[in-house]
Amino acid sequence: MRVIAPAAAILACTTVVGLDTLPAKAEPAATKECRNFHWREKMPVFDTNMPPAEDVPAGFQANWFDVLYDWDTGEKVGTAVGAMDIIHERESDGHDIEFQWEMFHLPDGTMQAGSYFDRSDVIAGNWITQPVEGVSGAYRGWRGDWTWRALFEIPDAPPDFEAVIKICSR
Repeated sequence: MRVIAPAAAILACTTVVGLDTLPAKAEPAATKECRNFHWREKMPVFDTNMPPAEDVPAGFQANWFDVLYDWDTGEKVGTAVGAMDIIHERESDGHDIEFQWEMFHLPDGTMQAGSYFDRSDVIAGNWITQPVEGVSGAYRGWRGDWTWRALFEIPDAPPDFEAVIKICSR
């Protein structure tokens, strides 16, 4: 009996340890939920530290308040606040590097975006893509892209903007 009892104890411990090392049964992957937005941004409030122009120097800053309208229906869907700063002029090509941050307030949640880009793309009316993240409400923790462009010539200030956001749960 003495030999069998320790052998049974060792076998029991080995079995328990062995069960802990087996791979867990895979849970079905959660379905990623995405939302797409297409807006016209109108800027009723635009404040700068110097007159807007196509060729403003490093140090130019602006703050704004936008109203967001559904691109297809024209219905007001939210508001946004933002800020930008031209932080650097590249001597190699004369292009300005801009940092821009914007926060979008919708009835069901808030998103924010911010990054650096070449300001010459804005002036040319090119599309700019920046990362966007949900910070509250239905979009908290979501990630995606905010793609936008100015709809008419700078320095006509403030211009309208076309904006597209695709944001998904993680």
